[in-house]
Formats: sequence, C-alpha cells, structure tokens
Amino acid sequence: MPIFHGFFSLGTLLGAGIATATISLRMLTIWHFSIVAAMLVAIAVLAQVGLVGWEQENYGTRSKPSNRSNTASNQKLGLLLLLGLMVAGLSFAEGAANDWIALATVNGHGLPHHTGALMFTLFVAAMTAGRFAGGKIVDSVGPRRTLLLMGSIGLAGICIFLIGHGPIVLGIAAVMWGLGSSLGFPVGMTIAASQGSRLGPNAVSIISAFGYGAMLSGPPLIGFAVDHTGLPEALWIAFGVMLMSLLLTPRVTRVPAKITSVG
Repeated sequence: MPIFHGFFSLGTLLGAGIATATISLRMLTIWHFSIVAAMLVAIAVLAQVGLVGWEQENYGTRSKPSNRSNTASNQKLGLLLLLGLMVAGLSFAEGAANDWIALATVNGHGLPHHTGALMFTLFVAAMTAGRFAGGKIVDSVGPRRTLLLMGSIGLAGICIFLIGHGPIVLGIAAVMWGLGSSLGFPVGMTIAASQGSRLGPNAVSIISAFGYGAMLSGPPLIGFAVDHTGLPEALWIAFGVMLMSLLLTPRVTRVPAKITSVG
C-alpha cells in the first residue's frame, strides 16, 4: 500500500517540479494549466482502455459478514475510531503542507515565490521517497515503530519550519515534514485491510474517509486561524493534530496479525 500511495505522491512531485520551473521562467499560468489538462485527458483515456474487463476478471462476490455480539461490535467501532483518528491526524498534516507550506514560506518567512514553490517540491519529494521506501521499513521494524519514528520526524519538521529561518533550515524542515506525513495513510489502510475479519468488510473505506476528510477539511480550518493569528503561526494546529496522532499510534498498531507491504 505505501508504494501505491508513492505513485500518487510521484505525480504530485512532478506537478510541483513543473510549477517551480514555470514560476522561475515566468510562464503564464494558462499555458501551464492547459498542458497539464491535456496530459490528464490522455492519461485518463489510456487508463480507461487498460481497465476494460478488469472488474469482471478480478471482482468476485462478497461474502456477507457474520452476526457478532454487541461487545465485539463495540470493540470494532472503538478500534476503527482510534485508527481513523490516527490516520486523520497524519493526513491533516499532509493537507496542511499541501495548501499552506508554500504560502507560509512567502508570507510568513518573507522568502521569494520560487522558494515557496521549492519548499512544496521538497515536501512532496520527501513524501514520495518515504512512501516508496515505507514498505521495506514496515517489513523490517513493524508498523508501530515505523509510524512512531516517521511521526516523530514529522513533528520535529513542523516545529523547525515554524520557528526556523532561512531557506536551508526551512528546506530541511520541509523534508522532515514530508517524511513524517508519508506513511500514516497507507499504513493505516494496510492495517484496516489486514484486519478485515476483525474490523469488518468496510474498514478500508471508513479509514479512507477519515484520511481524505482530514486532508480536505484541514486546510480551510487553518485558513480561519490565519485570519486571527497569521502565518506561519496558524500551522501550530498541524503540530497539535500530528502530536495527537502520534500518541494514538501505540494503541492502534497493537494488532495480532503481521502487517506486510504491498508491491
């Protein structure tokens, strides 16, 4: 699962790199967006052709879940909630950086616009690297230690970005922030998938909803805080949410089955 998410981040990295280049070259946004739109249409057509018949070949009938006791259902809901909150915390930190790290670099730290784009590119590059390497790390040390290690790196990265100065320090912080945010979502979904018999057949969908919900709702929440505190101070919210996620990690990774990477 981390590798699948790594390809998602790879596309984001390519987009961020292109954006940094177009800003440096002073290319008009209309040309940048037009080229990207044409590429998306071409990729969508190719994907549609490649997926013809895939559903019929790979989807079987789902077995109906067996009836469980109220106690088991309550335990399942409790673990799903904690796992969802952990994933939401790391996804919140990812969404905050996606929308605000470049702007905070420019408006908060007073650096040029192309440096702001570069900080976002560094963040996404670290996310991509963390996800492609994440599967092997999880296989080596387990999901709990992996998430605690990466979460701690991300927490330190956010703190350094908020209190640090200068492009080099902020660049290091952006990389740490990206590494720390990289594995929460994919590893959380892997835990949910591996515990399907315990958490229910809809566990992956539920955890995915927590992750994407936090990723999409987090930036607007920070936007409201920016109106009152400014940048980069409002990003302390991301620090607090990631800290909450880190504190939940030992509990939600206490699962009996071994978690292995996909791909």
